[in-house]
Amino acid sequence: MDAALRKFTIAHENDDTVSLLLKGGEYQGIDLKTAVVQIEARRKVKSKIPLFYSCPDIFYPSLISVEQCSSESTAKFKCRFLPDADATLCDLTGGLGVDSFFFSRQTGRVFYCEKNPAICDAVEENFKVLGANNITAFNVDCENLEALSAAMQCAGRHADILFIDPSRRDSNSNRKYALEDCSPNVPSLLGSLFAICPRVLVKASPMLDISFISRLFPSCSNIVALSVDNECKEILMLLEKEHSGKEPQITAADLKGTVGSIEYEISASLSEEREAAASFWVPEKAGRQYLYQPGKAMLKAGFFKLPCSRFGVQKIDSGTHLYIGRELVPDFPGKAFIILETMDFSRKGMEYAAKAYPKASLTAVNVPMTTAGFKSRTRIEDGGNVHLFACGSKGGNIIIAAEPYR
Repeated sequence: MDAALRKFTIAHENDDTVSLLLKGGEYQGIDLKTAVVQIEARRKVKSKIPLFYSCPDIFYPSLISVEQCSSESTAKFKCRFLPDADATLCDLTGGLGVDSFFFSRQTGRVFYCEKNPAICDAVEENFKVLGANNITAFNVDCENLEALSAAMQCAGRHADILFIDPSRRDSNSNRKYALEDCSPNVPSLLGSLFAICPRVLVKASPMLDISFISRLFPSCSNIVALSVDNECKEILMLLEKEHSGKEPQITAADLKGTVGSIEYEISASLSEEREAAASFWVPEKAGRQYLYQPGKAMLKAGFFKLPCSRFGVQKIDSGTHLYIGRELVPDFPGKAFIILETMDFSRKGMEYAAKAYPKASLTAVNVPMTTAGFKSRTRIEDGGNVHLFACGSKGGNIIIAAEPYR
């Protein structure tokens, strides 16, 4: 980055960018539009990619590239898919280069491919600033497989694994979720990709259904539902040329913030989930009981009966993905609560709940009312330490009052 631009960006990092743009005549020699992009980009990467933020010489070619890139924690997580420490990875959809950079710290050689020449040039300079000397940048469209193969041959290396993160926006910036609607179109391109490399790691939208993915890609060996701070961020798929016909391993994982430490990680096959026996809870008044709310990655992975067999808990109802146990399960993949009491999900029950718990967090699950409707009906204020779950159970709809255990 130009020294004057860098100095200006750091000096005005906390300024109102709209006001800055209106003061064009006050800052001679500074391209204010570019400066504002740098300021706003740094604000976004401060929590998303702390390592990039700590390097003031990084130039951000566009805000959209910052918005669409992986976070530092999810980029680090992907490194587990590298075949070995000396492998060569080819990032087919380079973008801001976050995934390429963190891959480069764990493997021998990375090819970064980006079809936009301005982005490619900027990111190539950023790699130099970051000291990532084992990354080779190519200005190439990954859908032009001949050009891609020629580029890798010139570099004298073959790829051991390909990484692809299809763009989920069309030319009008409308969001797309289906893989065949994204660019590049992975399903139509996969045969050609396998001709180059036997392994393809795909980052996809968290909106995708995992059972559908397993049917769409018989070559899929691993699927990961990845969340950060209990917000599902992406689906990862490892496609392997020689895996055809075998059932994929499904993993639900949740990472903690920018640190990237693993809050929980659970793996199972689709068969194990299908064959798991779910026992159902019968409300009891005697003895302490715990309520467990599974994390978002668990739900995305489709692990609905698995908690019963893995952790010895009981499901409230087949369509209610909440669980009850008499014993504390310290490593349950989600939140744990101590049950205070239960009441009917009725007019009287809601009136009682409103009087007993004037401040609480509310959630409606598998009842004929949304969470917003539950709040509106009871007029309970947000706050306090109690959580009220309106949920369907085998014995009828109920409200469970509970306090967080941790």
